[in-house]
Amino acid sequence: MKINFCDICNESVPQAQLDQGLAVIRKGRVICSVCEGAMHSDPAGETQSDRASATKIPGSEKTLMPDSGATQVEVRSMAPAAYPKDSSGGLVAGFLAAVSVVLVAVVAVMLIDRIEELDNTIENKLSDFRRDLTNTEGRLVEGFNAAQAAYLVSSSGLSADIGSLKEARLEDNRLLRERLDKTTRGVEDLRERMGAMALTEREVADHARSIAGINAALAAIDLDIGQLAKDLAERPSVIIAAPEPEDTGPGWLALLEDLESKNSGVRWNAVEDLGHTADVGVVPHLIPVLGDEDTFVRMAAARVLGGLGSDASIGPLIDALADAAPSVRDAAVSSLRLLTSQNFRFDPLGKETERAKRLRSWRDWHSDYLEKQKPAEGDDMTG
Repeated sequence: MKINFCDICNESVPQAQLDQGLAVIRKGRVICSVCEGAMHSDPAGETQSDRASATKIPGSEKTLMPDSGATQVEVRSMAPAAYPKDSSGGLVAGFLAAVSVVLVAVVAVMLIDRIEELDNTIENKLSDFRRDLTNTEGRLVEGFNAAQAAYLVSSSGLSADIGSLKEARLEDNRLLRERLDKTTRGVEDLRERMGAMALTEREVADHARSIAGINAALAAIDLDIGQLAKDLAERPSVIIAAPEPEDTGPGWLALLEDLESKNSGVRWNAVEDLGHTADVGVVPHLIPVLGDEDTFVRMAAARVLGGLGSDASIGPLIDALADAAPSVRDAAVSSLRLLTSQNFRFDPLGKETERAKRLRSWRDWHSDYLEKQKPAEGDDMTG
């Protein structure tokens, strides 16, 4: 339903009132039934509805024509309207209508001011919000930059720590490999020693059987000697001069052949037996044994040479400090300390570079020692 508004009081005018003639449109202006009744009075008591129900008004050519749902008044040839002049009630209605219009205008102005005030408030709040948003964005950017810088610093420090840990891990791996190599060599030496001991046990058993045979032969010889003694007692005594014993040299000469044996156990026993003689004359025969192919034979030779106390063993023992077996190096340095009373802190299990440094110290000392042992120039060499 179309609703119009009265141009006087601004009240709503339904389309039904225009269709019924209660409200009219005059000169393009909509006038409601109240304003229309206030502006015109009917002395005969005729109401607006009565006038609207008539199709023609007497004395005029007035017809009601529907136009766009509004009641229009079309005058073809009409006489002056027989309406009474305006009364005081119409003035009051017009005044009220004017007051209503003024009030509506004032309310509209107030609403416009309120709307502008609200717009200003919203704009100010939007400005504050934009400013806060900008400040927050700046703080977020600063925080992000600071976090990024801290991350870069921590990343660089972490990379350095990872590098240090990697280097330490590599060094630990290298030391572990060296220890593993030493342990492997020690196990091999032990296996060789156990093999030599097994051979020695078999040889001892063979010697025991040989000794048992020798004892049996000696028992038979004792019987023969007893029989010969009995025969000699029955014969006349004859004095026979005993031959003078021949000088066959020291008894350890027979052990020198064992040093050339293919059996490492025999060579090891020969070295030990030569050491038990406590004769420095065996030193020249034991020095070559420092180069024996068996680790335990070399170790025994290095240890025995230190116990014999000969200066001739110092140089070969210094060379033995470069032996591949730690056990031989340990026996050699122990003998050198015993012979020279010197200590250059040589570690048989130390790093190769450190061992080489200590080995040079021993050799330098030995060179000075030999230089001091030479007779001074002009000394009587004949004594």
